Amino acid sequence: ILDNLIGAMYSRKTVAIRELIQNAIDACILQQVLEDDYDPKIEIILDNETLVVRDNGRGMSLDIIKNYLKVLGKSYYKSNDLAGVLKNFITSPDFIAEFGLGIFSYFLLAKSFTIYTRHREIKSDMSSNQWHKIEFTRGFCLIEKTPKPDIGFDYGTVVQIKLNQDIIDILTYYFKYQIHLDIVRPRIPISCRISDSSKPI
Repeated sequence: ILDNLIGAMYSRKTVAIRELIQNAIDACILQQVLEDDYDPKIEIILDNETLVVRDNGRGMSLDIIKNYLKVLGKSYYKSNDLAGVLKNFITSPDFIAEFGLGIFSYFLLAKSFTIYTRHREIKSDMSSNQWHKIEFTRGFCLIEKTPKPDIGFDYGTVVQIKLNQDIIDILTYYFKYQIHLDIVRPRIPISCRISDSSKPI
């Protein structure tokens, strides 16, 4: 069923990259509203068979993971839960992610992927290593606590995808020559590293 949905909704595999980046941008946009002195960062790394997209945005709590992330077609950014978080703020964020299959579009790129995340509302007296690791395969999702991944952020989200062989060359070309057509003047600074090259988007 999932394969049929993905095939029906997405004509290009690279739309999964747009979904990845839009999710990271939205997480940073939300944190910009909630924190005055926040410095947003999004990093994309394509290294051989592995694609990593990481941000220092809002991150996800266990409730968000269970109620939104792993539920097909359900968006936290359109939820009453988020409306409650923002009710006392004058500024209302303009999120960019659209309705679709969300993270399940990542299966266009791989048979499995892993997400690491830490929510910014975790109490300060709790260990900084209290992240959640979510492993997705087709028809299976495993959630567990994990130490902090090897990144420079204390909060945020890391998506790690071990790519299918038939997508590696496509993504290398896409990041070098086409991504700026899909992500035009992003509202959050994005750095992109492809093997030994590096450039902003």
